[in-house]
Amino acid sequence: MITVAEIKAQGEDCAMRDAGYDRIITAWQLGPPQRIVRPDSGTVNTIVKVTLDGREYFLRAYRHPDRAPHEHAVIAHARAHDFPAVAPLLLPNGDTLLDRDGQRYALFPHAVGQQYPRNALTTTIIAAMGTNLAALHHALRSFSAAAPRRITTRCDRAATLAGIVRLETAITSRDGSDPIDRIALARLKARHDWLRGQPAETTIDPALLDEQLVHGDYQETNLFLDDNRVCAVIDWDQAHRASRAWEIMRVLDFVYGFRPEPCRLFLAAYRVTQQLTLDELDRAAMAYGLVQAHNLWVYEAYYREGNTRVGQFIRPGGFIPPAERWAQLRPHLIV
Repeated sequence: MITVAEIKAQGEDCAMRDAGYDRIITAWQLGPPQRIVRPDSGTVNTIVKVTLDGREYFLRAYRHPDRAPHEHAVIAHARAHDFPAVAPLLLPNGDTLLDRDGQRYALFPHAVGQQYPRNALTTTIIAAMGTNLAALHHALRSFSAAAPRRITTRCDRAATLAGIVRLETAITSRDGSDPIDRIALARLKARHDWLRGQPAETTIDPALLDEQLVHGDYQETNLFLDDNRVCAVIDWDQAHRASRAWEIMRVLDFVYGFRPEPCRLFLAAYRVTQQLTLDELDRAAMAYGLVQAHNLWVYEAYYREGNTRVGQFIRPGGFIPPAERWAQLRPHLIV
């Protein structure tokens, strides 16, 4: 008996073939794809899960094609320094990128190991993540090629407030059937009210942050573990120049919600092999808090670009600036 899930998968497979993904995949000459579906993961690039000869692969269509060569260079560098970055497969001509009809593609093997959802991150896994990020930063420290981008710490209050007004207009023009609309409006209003009391323009000197290349999206969805250690790291297309402390601040916020115990465990494991002071974290918190307070990406993606996958990040609750949440966490990290 065919299940509902199987029927859905068959429908997705037909849609993917109609879109021409089967012809793209054959460029790697691994045989005809048995099944092509969209995975649950992936919020920026288009990701397609492919079954070839009983094995799973992931085809990535780059939203920012110009970043793809840099990503592959970073992966190669990390692997050359014995870091477990998952590498793209080679095409018959030896390249790792396929240019087709104005789009750029890469095919990656399924990573080894197991993934864990955020609510299942044990103390052992949290410590393993800290240890792994320390090794990642060590490996990328020597990356000498120019990064295509860096974090911009110049924020324009008027521009951000205008962006909020545009988003509020777009949301209120909808039919109101989406429960996320009410949450988004409440959060945007709270952010608007807070920003009105901030300086018109603020800039933080990047020189204060001791920048190097970082992964850019270090979180549990991009990690695979085996025997209580991180054995594979994926999704390197966000790699950019920033401080190590900046990337750590993002992990403490995005992954652990600035909760004291996981943040303390993560930092302790990181500091076993990488020195990092509270002063460095304070400077990163100032820059990170500033940028994130002005960051409207998730709302722009959901309401103006139609990327419904990011809706998971629009959660109930008021707006508390990251810098304030860091100030609440900081006393718990002093030893």
